[in-house]
Amino acid sequence: MGQLLDQVIVGSYAPASEEAITLYRYNAEAGTLEKTGGISGIESASFLAADAERGFLFAVSETANGHVVSFRKQADGTYAETSRQSSHGDYPCHLTLDASGDWLLAVNYMSGNVLAYPVAADSKLGPASDEAKHEGSSVRTDRQEAPHAHSVFAIPGTDLYLVNDLGTDTVVTYKLDRASGKLAKQAEMKAVPGAGPRHLAFHPTLPIVYVLNELDATVAVCALDRATGKLERQQTISTLPDDFSGDNLCAEIQVSADGRFVYASNRGHDSIVTFQAAADGSLSTVGFTPSGGKVPRNFTLSPDGRYLLAANQESHLLAVMAIQDNGMPQPTGNTYSVTKPVCVRFGKA
Repeated sequence: MGQLLDQVIVGSYAPASEEAITLYRYNAEAGTLEKTGGISGIESASFLAADAERGFLFAVSETANGHVVSFRKQADGTYAETSRQSSHGDYPCHLTLDASGDWLLAVNYMSGNVLAYPVAADSKLGPASDEAKHEGSSVRTDRQEAPHAHSVFAIPGTDLYLVNDLGTDTVVTYKLDRASGKLAKQAEMKAVPGAGPRHLAFHPTLPIVYVLNELDATVAVCALDRATGKLERQQTISTLPDDFSGDNLCAEIQVSADGRFVYASNRGHDSIVTFQAAADGSLSTVGFTPSGGKVPRNFTLSPDGRYLLAANQESHLLAVMAIQDNGMPQPTGNTYSVTKPVCVRFGKA
């Protein structure tokens, strides 16, 4: 892998006049952060994708008539913007870099479409090479009146991508032609009506995908056909305690590197739920940890699996938790002030 990942990069809903992206040096032993800089000039840089090896950084600008923006690390460690392309829609909310490093895929929440962009050797994004538009709706008239593509994830080791559409209750599989940058629909899985699929995560060794449903606060455990990208739901489990009756929206899901534990964030209950994964990938609930603030929108696990970093959006706070032997995160007391943090990524300082 080369040099250790020792940088934490945080995207936020801060305005362009502020540092919408914050940079930290990460101390892997202590689980502490030291701010080293930031990037302004981009509004609501809510989600990020990092190419640590080449020093490239990509962000959505989650606004009406949104953009996808690229940055390149300079000799002094700062990042300079290198390109900005239209997202061809409103409120782009997620993006991911192809394993080849040659393509970037992004989705627009309000417009319900998926875009592919070529990435040049100097990090610059070319105009979108293709666009796939979703159609339809589902049972929640307040949130599912139209397509709302919420995330795009590459199936590891393939040229297939999974797109969660909260508005239509579907997970759509696309194939990326790496020569032309064209997207071809391959399959789709219907979620439980009203579930609202938002994000997903892959088991590291099993053909299992964990789909996090925002609206009904559940995780769907799905079998994956890696050849076709087809998903088949096998289990559904709640992210909430049995005695919780308040409003809640799920946001992020992650799997430990060894595949033993799965984590998801609850906005409302304001917690991180820990699940244990059985030998077949099925889940059972271990417990719940307060997220360290309000509305834990996103979190990530450190590369060594020792820490969980939670972005508490409405508390303007990034909280570091230590992962215990039983898989449960425990607050360390290390917290950092960030304006409306949304996304946490690791890179190289």
